[in-house]
Amino acid sequence: MVNNRDGLCLMGMEGDTHCDSLSMPEARRRHGRKLSECDFNQPTQLYKDLSSLHEMLDFFQPLGRTMLVRTHAGGWFPPHKDQPQLTRDTFRIVAFLSRATQHDAYEWEMSGRKWPITPGKAYYVDTRKTHRTHSWFDNSIHLVVNVPKTWENVMKLMSVTQNY
Repeated sequence: MVNNRDGLCLMGMEGDTHCDSLSMPEARRRHGRKLSECDFNQPTQLYKDLSSLHEMLDFFQPLGRTMLVRTHAGGWFPPHKDQPQLTRDTFRIVAFLSRATQHDAYEWEMSGRKWPITPGKAYYVDTRKTHRTHSWFDNSIHLVVNVPKTWENVMKLMSVTQNY
C-alpha cells in the first residue's frame, strides 16, 4: 500500500540534513541506540533558511525533533500513540500550514473523535492518546514540533492555549 507523504527535517541530530531523522525508528537504527525527541536539537540548514518559521519556532527554546510533513491525497498516519508513558520528556505542537488541511481535505482524529482544523493555527497534541490522520487532497503541509517539557516551555504553552 502506498502512503503518499514525505517530510523535511528542521531540528535533527548533529550532522543531520533536511532529509534525515524523519522517522524515529530509522534514526534509532542509524545511531544504534535508543533516542529521545530531545536528542534532535540541532537546527538543519533548512531550519536556518526558513526564517518565516523562526518567530513561531523560537517561541519555545530549546526545541526537540521538528519537521515539516506533506501529505498528498491518500497520505496517512495509522492510529498510534507516540509516547504512551505519563512521564514523557516532550510535548507536541502541530501547526497546519496549508489550506489543504480544512475539514473536507484533511482528517485528524484523536481518541476516536475527529477534530476540526483551522489552517494557520497551532494545536497541542497529547501523544499519549491514540491519534491518526488522513489526507484527501494534495499538498497538506503541517509543522510537527516536539518541545522539551521544561517548566518555562509548559508556562509558555499555557499562556497561548485557548482550550485546555
